[in-house]
Amino acid sequence: MRVGLKLTAPVAGLDATNLYDNLYLDIKSALTQSGFVTVFDNVLTAGEEEYFDFIQAGAPTDGAGDDVPRWMISFTSWGPVAISAQAKHAGSDVRITEQIIGASDELAGALASQVWFACDGAEGWWWLAHMTEDAGQSTGLSLASLIVASSMRRYLVDTTSGVVARYGLFESKPAGNPAPVLRWLPPFATDRSGMEWNDDTDWPNFDLMSPIAGMSLVAQRHVGSPVASMIAPIFPIPRSDLPMSAAMLGELTAVMTITDGSAHGEPVVPGWIALVCGDPSTTPAFALPAPETFAEKVL
Repeated sequence: MRVGLKLTAPVAGLDATNLYDNLYLDIKSALTQSGFVTVFDNVLTAGEEEYFDFIQAGAPTDGAGDDVPRWMISFTSWGPVAISAQAKHAGSDVRITEQIIGASDELAGALASQVWFACDGAEGWWWLAHMTEDAGQSTGLSLASLIVASSMRRYLVDTTSGVVARYGLFESKPAGNPAPVLRWLPPFATDRSGMEWNDDTDWPNFDLMSPIAGMSLVAQRHVGSPVASMIAPIFPIPRSDLPMSAAMLGELTAVMTITDGSAHGEPVVPGWIALVCGDPSTTPAFALPAPETFAEKVL
């Protein structure tokens, strides 16, 4: 079942209290409503430090495997809502990839903003987009952070296990410091020498590529094309300085790139909406799976 939330916050509206009461708790509720199964709900101190571990509907909660996405979100009152992905691999050996979302006190202090969240427990994906109001953009919005928890399609020829997790976090932060961030973070991956990279060594991260947009993921329509707009998959590719296994073959299943020409929030194909923020000549536009409607809350 697909569930969606949209939170609109005024200047300085995303403080620690609102992040907990109006984002973290609502996200937990949406995840459960969409069919995700709770693995572990660890409330160390209510409203101050909490960790919510969940898994796709129908997946064994105590199992391990490359193709069994297991996610976690957490909240700490002294910072932003933390978004992380967790996987169990090789028995009880736990691997974690963690990423802080952009809905933080620092980013929200000077700008009004929106947070969009969608999930589907049966399909096993979720995403969170944090946007700030920006009168200088045609959409009126700039993307602060996009996190997509996505599996990766496995091709029939690639049946090898234990080489790379087939799920992870897609991350786009155009306003990154010191540079924009655009990458895919799986919980573990093996390099060409056979060394496994994980949270005990260093998080493996992959560059990204789209057939219609290249590595920038900025896809502008060709003036000679008879097609008004296009949508295409995104492929993780090994970084030149950290060559991971060539077994990384599939495309991400819960995020695609689109050409310019779509309006923010409009359907691009059945079941997918456009995420359009910023200048289309320099900023990627994405397609994301979504419900027909988002439950809206205005602070």
